[in-house]
Amino acid sequence: MDSEDAATYLLELDKIFEQKNWKQKENYVDVFNSLSKFSEKIIEDKSEYLLILELLREFHWISLNDYYNKCRALLINLISDLNHRNTNIYAFPIIKDKHQFKVKSGSFVSYLMKSLLETIPNGEKFKFEDINNFIDLKNLRFKKSDVFILVDDFIGSGETLHACIKEVNSINTLLVENLRILTIAIRKDTLDRINKKYKVYYNFNILKGITDYNVGEDIENKKQIMRKIENRIFLKFEQYSLGFQESESLITLLRTPDNTFPIFWNKYKKNIDTNPPFPRYEKA
Repeated sequence: MDSEDAATYLLELDKIFEQKNWKQKENYVDVFNSLSKFSEKIIEDKSEYLLILELLREFHWISLNDYYNKCRALLINLISDLNHRNTNIYAFPIIKDKHQFKVKSGSFVSYLMKSLLETIPNGEKFKFEDINNFIDLKNLRFKKSDVFILVDDFIGSGETLHACIKEVNSINTLLVENLRILTIAIRKDTLDRINKKYKVYYNFNILKGITDYNVGEDIENKKQIMRKIENRIFLKFEQYSLGFQESESLITLLRTPDNTFPIFWNKYKKNIDTNPPFPRYEKA
């Protein structure tokens, strides 16, 4: 990458941080420095830096400080849809049975919502209980007038959601009959699929970063550009190329989902002396 292209990339990167208010984020300096080093360590030509900038313009950076307002907005929308007969709200994280005793993002979101309930208009009229494992769910005395919500910060392919609903249904079909889903972000294709059956509350609808923003030959051309970068900077990543199952997601939260393009979160080869901007650090 020549010096002129590198300078243009850095100028455009700074514009993106300004336009998206990312300089208000608590660790923006570290992220900006990491992305700046792309021009030295990762990007080789103009087509690559143009693609990186294109993806960053659509990227969603949900920091810890954002969770308060996003979860509060979800609760406000939920409460406004309920009536005086719905007095009990039971929240459960979107998890698989084998993960029920691990710390998952859905448990954090559920706990945060519980703490926020009294700040919501008419929130004092409802009792909110967070349940974190399927064993306790079996002991729940659930009435038809109660509301059951599944919560998380991000829903990707919907595979974990489907497994969770199936397990919940085997415990008590009434829970699924009164089910609503709350999430900060959800992939658009997943939303389109599950929205036909369940009421979904969300803050962000996540499109595919290349496929949904391009047409015709541009789609495959840009995928090939990204694959070329991936082959150069990763040792082993096949199942995560373009994001898990080619999700092409553009989002980071408390933990970056593996649905996001791995260039933003996966560890690079040892000879690439820089870290990803939103590290997840799992073997890929």
